[in-house]
Amino acid sequence: GSCQEGRPGMVGVSGHLHVRIVRGKGLLPRTTRGSTYIEVKVDGQSIGSTKAKKGEDPIFERKMDYMMCGEVDKISLALWEKVAFGRDIFLGIICVNMNQLRLKKKIKGLHTLRDADMQSVGKIEMKLLFEEIDMWKSSPYPTIPQHNSIAKTSQRSLFAA
Repeated sequence: GSCQEGRPGMVGVSGHLHVRIVRGKGLLPRTTRGSTYIEVKVDGQSIGSTKAKKGEDPIFERKMDYMMCGEVDKISLALWEKVAFGRDIFLGIICVNMNQLRLKKKIKGLHTLRDADMQSVGKIEMKLLFEEIDMWKSSPYPTIPQHNSIAKTSQRSLFAA
């Protein structure tokens, strides 16, 4: 289960990612009594998962927070079926482009999970929120005003070698 369509659109970000996975709707596990869970990854690195729940419309209700710093391309939410013995079964995925989330700040509602053949395997209700940290505002160095000629002169003299 990966998000490989399209070119990587790495975005330099710093901020907090808040993930809330509310519930599944019409999820299709392979086995009749199968339980499913959602794993959240940032560029392939797992940041957490929900508890496995039975049924087509499970209530997951899980929150995750993640500090982002550096180049980020995609956030993925993958649906897995829990298997008692052996490897869990990948069922479907939702990919969110980081650039899109950064511009919108928030993505929420019901979103369709798609399998490797791009077929729907159900939906999840989720909320992604990105709070960007302004590196200049949190900088310990004073900023030099740019609005008058005196400031420009003092800036030049400060950085003149």
